[in-house]
Amino acid sequence: MDDEPWRQRAACAELDSETWFPPKGGDKGALAKRICRHCPVQFECLQFALKIGTPDGVWGGLSPDQRAKIRRAQPAYST
Repeated sequence: MDDEPWRQRAACAELDSETWFPPKGGDKGALAKRICRHCPVQFECLQFALKIGTPDGVWGGLSPDQRAKIRRAQPAYST
């Protein structure tokens, strides 16, 4: 059973995971971010990533650094 049913509708559901976890220093997930812009569950994905504090990969169209900035600015997401 999937605890996050929105994942089934995600644009990334059928794509290679390497797209979402690019190597350090490269394009910082530019392809993943472009795909996320058109994803019907981008908001849910970002909220999930902020909630669990995942340190890697592109989630909800944002890199780890971008998500960390949000968490620092919004104490509700701090761990």
